[in-house]
Amino acid sequence: MLRIGLNLWHRDARRVKEILEKAASIGINHVEISADYPFGVEELEAFEAMARECRERGFTISVHAPWHEISLASPIESLRVASVEVCRKVLRNAYRVEAIYVVLHVTSSQPACRGRLWEKCVEAGRRSVAELGEAAEELGVYLAIENVGDPCCGRIDQFSRVLEPPAYACIDVAHAYSYEENPSKAVSEVKMHEMLAKWVSAVGRDRVLAVHLHGVKARGRKLETHLEIEEGLLDPKAFAKEVSRSARFLVFEVFKKLDGSEWDVPSIARVVRELRSWILVYA
Repeated sequence: MLRIGLNLWHRDARRVKEILEKAASIGINHVEISADYPFGVEELEAFEAMARECRERGFTISVHAPWHEISLASPIESLRVASVEVCRKVLRNAYRVEAIYVVLHVTSSQPACRGRLWEKCVEAGRRSVAELGEAAEELGVYLAIENVGDPCCGRIDQFSRVLEPPAYACIDVAHAYSYEENPSKAVSEVKMHEMLAKWVSAVGRDRVLAVHLHGVKARGRKLETHLEIEEGLLDPKAFAKEVSRSARFLVFEVFKKLDGSEWDVPSIARVVRELRSWILVYA
């Protein structure tokens, strides 16, 4: 059955017991721990302690690999190779804490990615994913590639090409809005289950492992993400049906309330409970 999770960061280490108690009370049973240098990359004591606390309370675990300065789609081979090596290390660390899967961002900040040379970035990304997919298989850890709101390898056609087996997709629904012809209009007119279905269709239902869910709001020409989810954007019944058919993990990546203040687990309680009730119907 689909497992529902939330994201944890190094900043949550001091109150992880409190967060997990609140999460369990609303039906969450999975956590995705973000490795953010040095946490989870070279500093392992706190990382392993957080994972151990999660396991002891019955949560399954995934790990989000670091993304700052990681350029898995760089057309500059030395940068790409260095990024792969950092991610190999994180894969080994994830294995040590019994993570089921590791999430990667496959991007580059090179200007070439935004112009006529973008195919070089896609090819570089494919090589990185193939190499890391082999490393993950040797460890018995799944690899999930996330679509990100970045100009490099973020379009639906690019993402589907980067997704080299044995890697799976981690579809971030809010990020997907960034690549619509008119993102602001899409936010007001396209429901989240419709956006998810579009991306699932592009990569193949059997290649989806996880889904990231958080709110998205248009602010002028830009989109703000990782917010609480507004009622008008999410149809819980329709979304639960689509995600149940597609993924094994649904992870909330909410960092802020709609007013910009810091969120807490109870702020997503209603939507989690609504989704859970419908997921049980479609399980």
